[in-house]
Amino acid sequence: MTPEAALRRAAAQLRGAQLLRRLHAGPLKSSWLVGRGTERYVLRIDEPLAARFVPDRRAEFAAWSAAAAVGLAPEPLLLLPGPPAVLVTRHAPGLAWRPADLARPGRIEALAGLLRRLHEARLPGRPLDLEASLAGYARSAGTAWACRLARSAQRLMARCFQGPRVLCHHDPIAGNVVGLRRPLLIDWEYAALGDPLFDLAVVSRHHGLPRALEGRLLAAYFGGAGRVPRARFATQQRLYDHVLCLWLLALADAGPLAAAQQRQLETVSRRLNNKL
Repeated sequence: MTPEAALRRAAAQLRGAQLLRRLHAGPLKSSWLVGRGTERYVLRIDEPLAARFVPDRRAEFAAWSAAAAVGLAPEPLLLLPGPPAVLVTRHAPGLAWRPADLARPGRIEALAGLLRRLHEARLPGRPLDLEASLAGYARSAGTAWACRLARSAQRLMARCFQGPRVLCHHDPIAGNVVGLRRPLLIDWEYAALGDPLFDLAVVSRHHGLPRALEGRLLAAYFGGAGRVPRARFATQQRLYDHVLCLWLLALADAGPLAAAQQRQLETVSRRLNNKL
């Protein structure tokens, strides 16, 4: 769907608005900055491939709305389920973070605080069905390696999730954080009730944080290095490696990976080959 067509579909919320510039383009969705007078919005449009990877856009909208109500996300205004799904949100001031920003002074601590506030808010959400998602990725990839990974992940899940489940973002990578003075989380498609340690494992493993930076993330979240449940965190890191590898394998089955994604697949595959 073209952005012009999506803008017409979203006329109930964006009548009189104009497309200003593209913010993001990826295999699953694209986002556009939209303006009307001094107001700014984000228009997000699903690509056809999104249906294979995104569990439920309505559930995402509900989780995003709950997070916005407590100041953790920009307000979502309209969801047109589609296909393709079209989402309208308010535009969060500031830029999306880049991976290199995590090493800047205070950034990793700010992200730790943002995640802690999310987890402590005890927001409602759907249960996490990671087993079903990973089985779907393995079927899409269609290889013996992917099936082996899914079985290994299932064994890890039996050991990972302990304690009460809370709403987690499940994809709090740098690009899903916007702003500096009051950072906000965007793109809540994988949000569900889960283990907070998994969110921290995503940040650490997805970005390959150096040990010192990972230590700062954990110390800021838990209020001191001595309070970190190291064994459980290491298990969650291994689980995320499985999730990331299966997601990339399934994505590769649908078409060529971007160069950065191919490098990431090679890196995580090496880590897993050393463990399985």
